[in-house]
Amino acid sequence: MCSKESISFIKNLTTYIGEDAAVYIEKFTRGLTLKIIVTKERESKFGDYLQSVNGKPQRITVNGNLDKFSFLITFLHELAHLKAFEIYGKKIKAHGNEWKSEFIKIIIDSLNNELFPAEIAYIIKEQYVNKKKISYSSRIKISDSINKYLNIKIPKRLEDFPINASVELINGMKVKIIEQKRTRFLCRCLNDNKMYFVQKKIEVVKQHS
Repeated sequence: MCSKESISFIKNLTTYIGEDAAVYIEKFTRGLTLKIIVTKERESKFGDYLQSVNGKPQRITVNGNLDKFSFLITFLHELAHLKAFEIYGKKIKAHGNEWKSEFIKIIIDSLNNELFPAEIAYIIKEQYVNKKKISYSSRIKISDSINKYLNIKIPKRLEDFPINASVELINGMKVKIIEQKRTRFLCRCLNDNKMYFVQKKIEVVKQHS
């Protein structure tokens, strides 16, 4: 990447993650043949990593509607996929120990470079570094800390509602809570009357009477 390309790369990313983080990412990815695509909001994922296929460069996509801290975490998550496949080969599990190891290394480096405010960095370190807990639940805890820092209302979660409550989830499902399990709730879907196990941390849009 030449100097002119680097400046353009940083300028484009600054819109989404701020200048300091953009400079950091440019240095981290320097020398890689990598395409970065900012997409519209996707309900099923925040981002993804695609390996090089048929001569096309490997790429990372990230939802453009994310706040700058969530965007950065998502990008680092996908960058860890790239590094893990590069180091350990293409046959490893997508979120196996190899990916986890690389993600934690990248997170530690980002924290050492002070890319996150202290309040958010504390939760990231607690979840990803100290507890090594890279899960849906840990991501929600970090997301809530980001919302708090940005003065964004923290959304209601399924776990905030009692048994027999009927609610609409962020993915459009309308469910009635039947039974509580350790990390999930057994729910009856009001759309098709089938039973599902639903993550207790999933966001609730509204409650139905």
